[in-house]
Amino acid sequence: MTTILAVATLFACQKAEDVVNTPANDTVTFNISAQMPETRTELMEKDGAYGAIWKTGDTFKVSEIYDAGSRAYIEGTVATDTPILSATLTCKAKEATKYEYILCSPTNSMNGVATFIAMVLSNNQSPAKMTTFDGASDMLISKVVERDSQPAEGETINFDIARVSAIGKVTVKGLALAKGDKVTSVDFACTKNIAGKMTSFMVEDLRNGVYPLTFKDSSPVNKNVTVNLPEPQEGEFTYFMNVWPQTLPANSEYTVTVTTLNDKYIKTATLASDLVFSMGDMTTFTVNMAGVAPESGGVIPEPEPEPEPETPMDPIEGTLLVGRLYWAPGNLQYVEGTTTEGFAAGWSIAAAQESIIDFDQIGAVEGRGDQRVYTDYSRRDVFNFGGITNPWGYNDEYIANLPVGSNLSGKMYTDQACTAETTDFAAAKYGDIAYWASNGKWRMPTSEEFQQLVAKASSTIATYNGVNGIYFYNPAEGETVGHSSISVALTAEQMATGLFLPCVGRGYNTVTDAVKNPEWNVFKSNVQGVYRTANSYTFDGVNAGKYYGEYIYFTATGSNYGNNLFDNDNKAFEAGARYAIRPVYVVK
Repeated sequence: MTTILAVATLFACQKAEDVVNTPANDTVTFNISAQMPETRTELMEKDGAYGAIWKTGDTFKVSEIYDAGSRAYIEGTVATDTPILSATLTCKAKEATKYEYILCSPTNSMNGVATFIAMVLSNNQSPAKMTTFDGASDMLISKVVERDSQPAEGETINFDIARVSAIGKVTVKGLALAKGDKVTSVDFACTKNIAGKMTSFMVEDLRNGVYPLTFKDSSPVNKNVTVNLPEPQEGEFTYFMNVWPQTLPANSEYTVTVTTLNDKYIKTATLASDLVFSMGDMTTFTVNMAGVAPESGGVIPEPEPEPEPETPMDPIEGTLLVGRLYWAPGNLQYVEGTTTEGFAAGWSIAAAQESIIDFDQIGAVEGRGDQRVYTDYSRRDVFNFGGITNPWGYNDEYIANLPVGSNLSGKMYTDQACTAETTDFAAAKYGDIAYWASNGKWRMPTSEEFQQLVAKASSTIATYNGVNGIYFYNPAEGETVGHSSISVALTAEQMATGLFLPCVGRGYNTVTDAVKNPEWNVFKSNVQGVYRTANSYTFDGVNAGKYYGEYIYFTATGSNYGNNLFDNDNKAFEAGARYAIRPVYVVK
């Protein structure tokens, strides 16, 4: 498990010399700021920042403790989606020698006397997406901010917060559903209390900077958590639930109840080993429902017939045969003034899979550890969607308006609407830049081909020669395909037989600040990987009618991998932004 708890320095206590503060007014208005701690279950972009975000409508409460005895509560609601909560609160003026402030979210988790904070986790949870946990059952709490006075008018209190609940990432597989039936909810029950209400002497822990916090159970409690899925599911699927931090010991009995549109499937078993849920962390486990009959007494559907063995594919020199596709041994790159046989001037396939242009320049932009600078446009390894005349231009006129639902792999056009297809490399202005640059030897992969890669090849987050990325490899005969978010160090032998896609980062889709963010900078180098497919799609609502190129997305921390690679629900990632391209071979 990867620890995702945000750790920060506790604010220093200011000793009061028996001074009583006399407020000038009846109330005090002050500001608060709180950064959402990162988590691997939801990473989104907001104003150029990445991390879990506060959602519009989230509730929070600030506790103000006077002289470690009585307390008052100030409630608030998040006004807009944001990675950093900023709000203005008003409290009553109070005379005291010592003041302590604690921020908690949601509001139902803070009540009681000054030495207690209640942790309330619903046992009926409803994530907004299949890839998120339930915000209403996700407790966030700050360390104590100690002061010898109330905040002055307009002053800001900065809270260092951490995630207190534990997150279970559950994969359900092997479920044999009747034709047309789908899963609507899953209930996980065990011998211990995993939801409900729990209190603890957490204030002392928070004063002393102790993590994990000391918990003490109290009623009411629940031994189960039911998760209502945001979308009905069939086949293998994954969902998230929030539970109390604790260990379910080996040989503990558990029951999983899968509710479908038409039936229920119940499995009771024992844990083969300890199942550890750590505060602020995510625990991944799998429930195999194979052989479980429906409660209605219906017959388990016959398993699908085994597919015919696939015809072996012959290796092709100079390619990587992974996931039954012939991949280029490096990303598409442009270096002005160079010549490579078979390619247009300046164009080539990178000499190594891990190659990132100007890798030594990462962190050269104002001390940032995730940006690099191209050299006067002369070296490029990220490109817009469908541009041939200008494949790195971010303005609308440089990108292809390919009809939604189609792909431009191995195709070239003379018009931006992509209606006039051409085989004349000299006349082409839009289309597949890999196909054009290689004179027809390589082409951009389609979305379906990337999905085939995920279905046919295993993967893991990985690193090689200091470069982070994702590594795909053919599973051994008899092994099933698997995907891991835990980074591993690759060997040269592994690099020779598998597909490594480095975290190249992405080029900006707009120039908002010519000094800090020039268009030749690359954002999130060695942190984020975004790779173009040849497919076009669009968004509904505010961006309806705008064309986008579909992509895959992953990070060095493993936030997106496996089936989560195709997370295109981000309107900032539009066709004018620039991503990496790993071509596939054009088989004649």
